[in-house]
Amino acid sequence: MPDLLTTFNKFQIKAYKDVSCTQSVFPKIKPMLAFDFSKLMYKFPFNPSTLKIKTTHNFNLTQPTGFTGINPKFISIKPKLLYVELVIDPAAEPVFMFSLSAGLPSAETLLSLSERIEIFEDIVGYESSTHRPHYLQLEWGDSLSMKATVKEYQIIYGRFNDKGEPTRATIQTQFLEVISATAMLAEQSRQSPDVSHQIEIKEGDTIMSLCQDIYGDTKYYIEVARINGLKSIRNLKLGSLLYFPPLK
Repeated sequence: MPDLLTTFNKFQIKAYKDVSCTQSVFPKIKPMLAFDFSKLMYKFPFNPSTLKIKTTHNFNLTQPTGFTGINPKFISIKPKLLYVELVIDPAAEPVFMFSLSAGLPSAETLLSLSERIEIFEDIVGYESSTHRPHYLQLEWGDSLSMKATVKEYQIIYGRFNDKGEPTRATIQTQFLEVISATAMLAEQSRQSPDVSHQIEIKEGDTIMSLCQDIYGDTKYYIEVARINGLKSIRNLKLGSLLYFPPLK
């Protein structure tokens, strides 16, 4: 019987519709039977051999004329990038009976390589209701817990059977960290309204969803629309800035 810690520390990806990762994406039949009845997810039976997290600081590097050095002015910290290689190799997986102490459910071992790739691509794929790729919750034991979206990935097939069909795949993936407006403001602890509550409109944003993120309630959308001089709350212009005043 496998060790319990080994069982539970598998790299997992769960798909959500919202940036706070509270609205799960409902799975289709095969991922539902293999992994979870209530959420679209994938648990990789083989842990990554390496995992790289990149953090980048932005500085203003403008150098005055005639000077040989500068004191760079800090601007911001870019979202973290997670680089990871994920292996899917059905033939090499052990077959366990389904139980809390026994590892992978037996139903999961019945999935073909192509079916597993399809599940992965569904998880990182496009969500029609939000018009963007799914938000993801990445988990790996106590080593990693990150909300992210996929930036890019490539699938490398490394073994083939007598029919020329692939039997093993490595997915080289880049995940981009995401954070809700509420969490961002709480983390930065900024109180200046013109800084901490000025939000750039991104694809899928609505006034009501932003009010929920910032204030924890959608009821302030009318006041926000009035303050910003909006004639309509529909079809917000991408890249425009909306001011969200502090609550009194």
